[in-house]
Amino acid sequence: MNNKHQIAQEHLLEVSKTICPAFHSIIVENGVLDVTRQKSDQLLVYLVRTVIGQQLSTSAARSIWSRVMDLLKHQECDLERLICEENRDLIQQCGISKNKVTAVFEIKKTFDEEPAFAEKILNSDYQSVVARIESIWGLGRWSADMCAMFFCGLPDILPTNDSAINKGAEKIFKTKDLQTVSDQFSPYRTYLCLHIWKAVDGNYL
Repeated sequence: MNNKHQIAQEHLLEVSKTICPAFHSIIVENGVLDVTRQKSDQLLVYLVRTVIGQQLSTSAARSIWSRVMDLLKHQECDLERLICEENRDLIQQCGISKNKVTAVFEIKKTFDEEPAFAEKILNSDYQSVVARIESIWGLGRWSADMCAMFFCGLPDILPTNDSAINKGAEKIFKTKDLQTVSDQFSPYRTYLCLHIWKAVDGNYL
């Protein structure tokens, strides 16, 4: 029997065959892509890495995160213990802006005040994930959508304010009406986005 990823793939292939042969070819080229639910003990790391990467290129975000990892090794601790006031300047010296450092500390504060926060996020529906993530200073709708997609593994998310998705979809489907196009791929719009991102990253649009 097909697993959920294969079922999503078949749905996207069937829809795209009718509405956009060019996207059908992209899906075939990409193959089956995975949307995976992560473990609750990884949410702090996930959110911190997300906020660091906001509005940065992939390479810049990766470089800063590498410095954070080096700092963890130097301090001989995990990320949870690293985020404390005595280390604020050290964290900022990794190349993280002052506002993003503040957001990192707000994320840590949320986990301190609500130990079951990660479990609640994993067991929430999309609207609840958005509400809870957006309640943390420095995290907006884009961060909430990324969490819903890549941490919670929800299969039907459309990050309408992601520039790569909007630009990629416009090139593929020849329209700026992403909402109407994407609705045809529901309930697997997360997979739709994965295929668009992969096409953008692979420069084969």
